[in-house]
Amino acid sequence: MVKRSAILISCPGNGQSYLPGAVQDPENVRNYLLSPRGGAWDEEEIQIIRNPNWRAVESILKYSVADYQLVYFSGHGCTEGAQRLLSFSDVAVPDTYLLNSISKQLIIVDACRNYAQPGIWGIPEAYEPYESFLGVSEARLQFDSYIASSPNGKVIVHATHAGQYAYDDSFDLGGAFTTSLLRVAMKITTKAEFTPLFIYQLLPIVTKHLEHKGNRQRPCIVFSKGTLKIPFTLDVPQIVVKQAKKHALEYRKSDDGISESKLLTAALGMFIIILLTWD
Repeated sequence: MVKRSAILISCPGNGQSYLPGAVQDPENVRNYLLSPRGGAWDEEEIQIIRNPNWRAVESILKYSVADYQLVYFSGHGCTEGAQRLLSFSDVAVPDTYLLNSISKQLIIVDACRNYAQPGIWGIPEAYEPYESFLGVSEARLQFDSYIASSPNGKVIVHATHAGQYAYDDSFDLGGAFTTSLLRVAMKITTKAEFTPLFIYQLLPIVTKHLEHKGNRQRPCIVFSKGTLKIPFTLDVPQIVVKQAKKHALEYRKSDDGISESKLLTAALGMFIIILLTWD
């Protein structure tokens, strides 16, 4: 059985340097991973860690043994010589410290953050939580097959080149790069169902999407070892997406009552859908 682990880290800082978008980013990534296009991950395979110190993250990375590990970092960072440092609550460490010696890994970093000029961002469908449901989806099976067959490999992606700002969204919806990446991953289509699309294929499209929004940051791969052949998104047939939404809706209806947090989540989703219509 294929084992997955997604570790989503939020380090927003505090005071005047506080980044609200870095708080929202892991939620957006989580919702994307739960969706069929993101690979239909299970809830228990995803950890969100908020404002941690480095030792806590180091311990989690060490003991989260998996065939495939996706590590996502959102927050502050800086460049020091040839090193790209990530700022945790106690110390800044090189991005390569996120690598482990066991798993196939994709590491995505949206750091060196600053505020962007006003603009409209949003992630279609990623804001619609796909609750776990009975049965194994075709999307998950396809994704697992790529994890199992992929050669060993590790890739680190950054939101922009060294020495450049990676901007935060002015509506606090997340980092401009992360939001653009997820939006492209949710909307891109191909000629064949379940076509795998890898991170290196998406980055040029994300760059153009950012440019269209007036953002000049250029996401890039800064580290690559081996040959990672695990897709970031699958071109899932629309019928699969609809089925997942139907199961998610039925799952939520089976709950005893509707909590205040669910109502707030639904309201936020509706607000973002309205924003999307402004493009």
